[in-house]
Amino acid sequence: MPVIESRYTCHQSLQNGHLQTIIPFFIRRTPRHKFEKRTLTTPDGDFLRYYRSTTNSPLENKHLIIISHGLEGNGRDRYIVDMMKKFNSQGYDVISWDMRSCGGALNRTKKFYNAQDYHDLKFLVDNVSDEYEHVSLMGISLGGAITANYLGRHPEVVNHKIYRGFILSSPMDLNGCSVKLKTEISRHIYRHVFVYSMRKKVIEKAKVMELPVDLDKVKSIKHIDDFDEYVTAPIYGYRDGNHYREEASPISHLEKIRVPFYILNAYDDPFLSEESYPYELAQRKSNLYLEVPKNGGHVGFIKSPSEKYYWYEHRILDFLKMKL
Repeated sequence: MPVIESRYTCHQSLQNGHLQTIIPFFIRRTPRHKFEKRTLTTPDGDFLRYYRSTTNSPLENKHLIIISHGLEGNGRDRYIVDMMKKFNSQGYDVISWDMRSCGGALNRTKKFYNAQDYHDLKFLVDNVSDEYEHVSLMGISLGGAITANYLGRHPEVVNHKIYRGFILSSPMDLNGCSVKLKTEISRHIYRHVFVYSMRKKVIEKAKVMELPVDLDKVKSIKHIDDFDEYVTAPIYGYRDGNHYREEASPISHLEKIRVPFYILNAYDDPFLSEESYPYELAQRKSNLYLEVPKNGGHVGFIKSPSEKYYWYEHRILDFLKMKL
């Protein structure tokens, strides 16, 4: 019954989900760390850019961690480079990647990215896994939903090198997440972080290729679920935004995940609804681990203002080293 009793604690001043979510944007510095930038050509003629950071681990037991970023992030985000550095120090090679039109370059096709579209992740895994004994997947926020969908929707196509999966601050039900993000405080704090860049990308891409979207509606987008309605649905063939969120939610596919899989979601995460804490499933599924700290926010988990590390980085390493 792998529902993990969390030992995470934080300073009293940080026992607020919004503070835990916001503070890292201001205090986290990008570490100095070297990585190679590489590009793959996808089956549909687009490009997939990824970043590879390696160690000198023996070839016979090399272990790769692939990190998938969150909404409107990229593979060079500060917290990802920091994880690269920490995981390398423990002997793991690390790859992060840019979802389509993230990382500063518009992609060549009309596709952007969404929670159900795990095909780029699968393509990346299949192309970089040959030299490794084990490949583990790490997904953050939307990247966690994509990771869960890759592992659970069609487990028969999951690469046989996949060893374990770990997702952090990840929505299991997108409709519930949408409702949470429309509360008054979340709407004012987080809307501009995501909506401005998402809207801008669509408008820029529409200048160089024909997109099946109404640009007047795109320009009027104010909420993330508007983006689902006016961009994701028409581009990917969903009936509407609600249909997309229902189809793309990984909650109903967790049951089929075959590898050891860890969900770390804080109870005070301002993005997540109750469905993102699948207690009942974790209690009866031997390979699904669920940890729900009382505090931590969204990709926060700061223990105190003076701490130089983020607690979740150690939980990831603990899980990868755990004997199951």
